[in-house]
Amino acid sequence: MRAIQCYSSRPMTEGRGALGLFGDSGEIFLDEHVRLCMVLSALQWRRLNGPITLYTDTPMKRYLEKHKLLSYWDDVDTEVLDRFYEECGVINFSVFWSAGKFACYLHEEAPFVCIDTDLIVWDTLEFDEGLDFAFAHWEQIEAGDESYPDVSRIHKPDGYKDGYQKGRRNMRCRRSYIWSRGFR
Repeated sequence: MRAIQCYSSRPMTEGRGALGLFGDSGEIFLDEHVRLCMVLSALQWRRLNGPITLYTDTPMKRYLEKHKLLSYWDDVDTEVLDRFYEECGVINFSVFWSAGKFACYLHEEAPFVCIDTDLIVWDTLEFDEGLDFAFAHWEQIEAGDESYPDVSRIHKPDGYKDGYQKGRRNMRCRRSYIWSRGFR
């Protein structure tokens, strides 16, 4: 199965902090263990499940190139995220740090899998052709969790109806792994 990974410099250059990942200097910095995890993730997927493409932006591509890491993916695409960032408007990427993934999803032809760069798949995966969409698991949101902003902080268009299922109000789908038959 073909896979994609999405990793952008934009959240870290806009101040998103996370241990070992993003500095507050506005510069790209990834600890060595983060870079090694990215490599292992891509290599394991290729070995067991098929080709993998990295979607990134030009600054991150330069950073990965400087560290001689680009050869671990079958393809590296900067066009989709570079264009998305030029056209996206006023998204606060320090809050909505994974927004660029959606541009990548829309660019892809289904079926495909999207895996995070820190997810290492240790076995060949089987995919249920009857499913249109699957994700890793529901994740409980703890008070003060910066990874998922409170719904009240998100601007909603007129007529928006809360789509949360009963009992899932404080839950979000964990998108470290996504299988899709299409987003269109």
